Amino acid sequence: MTKLFWLQFLFSFPVLLAGQNLIPNPGFEQCDKCDNRGFKELSIGFGANDPADWTAATYGTPDFQSVSPHTGKKHGGFFVGFPKFEYLTNHFTACLKKDAVYQFSFWISPDTRSPNYIVDEIGVYIQQGPCEFKQPDPLKQLTPVYQSDDGDFIGKSGYRLLRFEYTAKGGEDHFVVGRFRNLGLGDTTFVGTKRPANPSSEPVYYFVDDFEMIQISQNPVIDLIPDVITLCPGEKKQLTIPSPYNQGAINWSTGQKTATIDVPEINTVYVEVTLNDACKTIIKDSTHIIIRPLAQIQIIGSDSICEGGSTLLTATCDSCLELSWNSLLVTMPGEYTVTAKTNCGEQTVSKKIVLYDDHGQIAIDGVDEICTGDKKELTAHCDRCTDLSWTKLEISQPGEYTVTAKTICKEITATKKIGTANQQIDSLVRFPNVVFPNGQDINHSFKPVIKKGEEGRIMNFTFTIFNRWGQTLIKTKVKEDEWQPDPGLPMDTYLYIGEIEYQDCNGIKKNGFKGTVTLVR
Repeated sequence: MTKLFWLQFLFSFPVLLAGQNLIPNPGFEQCDKCDNRGFKELSIGFGANDPADWTAATYGTPDFQSVSPHTGKKHGGFFVGFPKFEYLTNHFTACLKKDAVYQFSFWISPDTRSPNYIVDEIGVYIQQGPCEFKQPDPLKQLTPVYQSDDGDFIGKSGYRLLRFEYTAKGGEDHFVVGRFRNLGLGDTTFVGTKRPANPSSEPVYYFVDDFEMIQISQNPVIDLIPDVITLCPGEKKQLTIPSPYNQGAINWSTGQKTATIDVPEINTVYVEVTLNDACKTIIKDSTHIIIRPLAQIQIIGSDSICEGGSTLLTATCDSCLELSWNSLLVTMPGEYTVTAKTNCGEQTVSKKIVLYDDHGQIAIDGVDEICTGDKKELTAHCDRCTDLSWTKLEISQPGEYTVTAKTICKEITATKKIGTANQQIDSLVRFPNVVFPNGQDINHSFKPVIKKGEEGRIMNFTFTIFNRWGQTLIKTKVKEDEWQPDPGLPMDTYLYIGEIEYQDCNGIKKNGFKGTVTLVR
């Protein structure tokens, strides 16, 4: 909500409150310079008090009197024609605010000591600056803001209240009261008991008392800047003080002093403008800044799709006005985009759907051969599968063994064929034919290579290695032993012979073996 503050400083008087009388010493009660009769004659710039309140506006000399007050003990008075014209002037305790409505009132009565003539058209003039007119004549050059009616003669029944409303132009701080026209035919009326021989020399004097000037309307609302500004992400807007207020001294809460600023990304920005009027009026205003975040748009659903399958995508948004789609059935891989209308324009979000990599691989580990009646175990595993039909399986005879598994998109199987254990020794034990003691990364030594998982079938084992002259280089009965050629042995071909006793499907068998191995350095 825009808030408007008026602060006015004039004559060191307090800031105006609603309903406060703006006229100092309105009933003439304070008179520091009055004589013992309660009388003081005023002149231009010189009053009855210091600092001055009531003074004369022209060379005429109005007065403080104590003859017939409306209230209290004192009142004012001035001549309104025939011998001379006099005017009372005073200031307001605060400048008048532009477009504010005020009520001005005072009480007026003809002098009870010489009530032969009374007049009409008593008026008030309001201006900015002191009312000092160095002339003895009526203030005909001024057009009063108020004047009693022509022919309405004031004073037939004592004090009378004159009251009017005034809409300020802004900055007015002084006023004058009196008659602003020469007396002519029809401007006076005789109310005495005996007409004077020379009416033109007959004085016409009026008493005035109990002046009041109050504000009767609310302060005018001046919107310097909008109440609310909305910023979208990345959007730039400006705040500008309108004319004529941009001619004043401007102070933003951001520290800037120019008439136009970029809208900052903060909750509230304030501005204070000091006008260049006589009152140095201060206007304050504020703008609440709403910073809209980006709309939170989501596409919910799987990132992949099975070949020949489908997936449902759902679009959601917390603050969107409209979505191009809310749900979408996808049957092909690709990039899918939803467009949203928001308070800040259009936003788009995309989701990429790929073909699911459905290449699950089942592996079955275990023996390749078995003797009927033996017990062996097969194990199954899969890196992209679920629900394997088995992970461990005990077998006791040759045959085909199948495992079933599920992937994201399909069901797959794997089969392992288990044969009858081969009775040939070659299927159980092998020997290298080359040794590289200090060369290759393999075969640094010579030893039997027993088929994995069949070590328990070896009952007894011996082998011997000879050189070409029949010398024994190693002889052992331990199948784990190995021949590590001595550094001094030459590169050559060496002979090995041996015997193995092993468990076959039909019982224990014994086989001999022989061969050659080449030493390479």
